[in-house]
Amino acid sequence: MNARLGDSKDFRKLTIYLASLIFFISCSTESISDIKPNSRKDLNETRLGETKYYINLPKNLIIEEVQGKEGTLNYDISPVDSSSEMFGVITLEKGNPIGTDSSKGSLSSKKTSNFLNHSVTWKIYKTEGGFYEAYTPETNITASASSNKLSDIDSLISIIATLTKK
Repeated sequence: MNARLGDSKDFRKLTIYLASLIFFISCSTESISDIKPNSRKDLNETRLGETKYYINLPKNLIIEEVQGKEGTLNYDISPVDSSSEMFGVITLEKGNPIGTDSSKGSLSSKKTSNFLNHSVTWKIYKTEGGFYEAYTPETNITASASSNKLSDIDSLISIIATLTKK
């Protein structure tokens, strides 16, 4: 019996398996871009309240200390121009937050940046309302960014990446 290799049932199964494997790997591979700390020349070093933490902010952003009812200590970053819809938060003390993170939306992308001298991966979600929300991994100190423009998320992450402890 002279059967050709291409006619074999095993060969067809192997071909289908390999094609499926290649397709699966190509679909699951994600590209994660790196965001560098903002190095604009017009940045001003700003202390976060009475803490040992400092951040470099451009003149078009302000930072305010916000003490939550549940014991959370946040520093809210917002633009001077109130028509802008970008917003950032650095949480130094978590407290006992009310609610959950279950309404983040669908994962849109991931970005890496420096955060307190460590490389972290930000998860960026697109909400049902069309906003983008980015979060650092859950640790003692966390950060988030929100905007209706993905480019604003990158800008906020580059500002938050300047956070240092002295």
